[in-house]
Amino acid sequence: MEHNFPDALSIQGSDSLSWLRKFTGSEDLEQLSQVSVWDEQGVVASQTSDIKAFGIAGRIWEATYIMTLYLRSPHYMDFDPPCSISTNYHRGAIVELGAGTGYIGLSIASILSSNGLFKSPKTLALTDLSDVCHLLERNCRKKISTEASYVNLVIQPLEWGNMGHGQQMAYTLSGVVKSETLVSHIICSDLVYFPELFGPLLRSLIQLSSPPFASKKQPVEIIISYMIRSLPKETPFWSAFGLWFDFAPVLVRQRASEQWTRYGDNQDVNCFIFIARRKTESLAWTIPDDDIILKKGNDAFETLLLMSLPSNEK
Repeated sequence: MEHNFPDALSIQGSDSLSWLRKFTGSEDLEQLSQVSVWDEQGVVASQTSDIKAFGIAGRIWEATYIMTLYLRSPHYMDFDPPCSISTNYHRGAIVELGAGTGYIGLSIASILSSNGLFKSPKTLALTDLSDVCHLLERNCRKKISTEASYVNLVIQPLEWGNMGHGQQMAYTLSGVVKSETLVSHIICSDLVYFPELFGPLLRSLIQLSSPPFASKKQPVEIIISYMIRSLPKETPFWSAFGLWFDFAPVLVRQRASEQWTRYGDNQDVNCFIFIARRKTESLAWTIPDDDIILKKGNDAFETLLLMSLPSNEK
């Protein structure tokens, strides 16, 4: 778990209500409470001890809250495109990479169990490093197993870039998913941070959006929440990502407003949610087995950044 315990680690847990206020613009506690369900607040409260035990995996990071809002889509917010988690009839599994505390997994499970969309359980696969899977088991297993009758929970190690772990995930899902393709969605929340992990993360995303997980007719939808921390360090990931995936940011408006803005654009922080799908031609490409995957890319991300700037800053 060395990546979860970087040198001089000194972090504190995040305050869910504070961040939800930032991203909704609401001070209405009743409205904000609609976003927090089940035992998510228990997960928030245990961050101090979880950080000691699991390092950065025990913290709920800022872009988690923007993801949760998008997944739950409160009645006072409109999104473009709308979240497809609860409207997509694809029988494939929802897979979260770097699931950490399980905060998002709890949200997804509550959504799936409350909308009655599926006639049989939908598989939710929460993945992380093997040691962190103990945290996921503690936070999610009992709650989801006892209260989410429409969710078949899988918790399994998946180290980014480990093709063997990816193959094991395909084997596991093939036993529970009754579909020609194994995955409908991949969820990634606040995973773009350490440059040494960009290559492994991208290789796992490519593997999990390739056959047998997906096909040309049934591509995987990837939902990524991202908070800018260091553009010079993070841009190479997005440049390489754009070579393999088409992606665009989610827009938002308050229900009473006519104005659409980029979701996550805030005075204090700068976040995105991207919706991504594989470029069709890339399905025929070979996945590089090392970080040469980062050597090629395009300028899609830089273009998105430029388009999101206020006109007086362009």
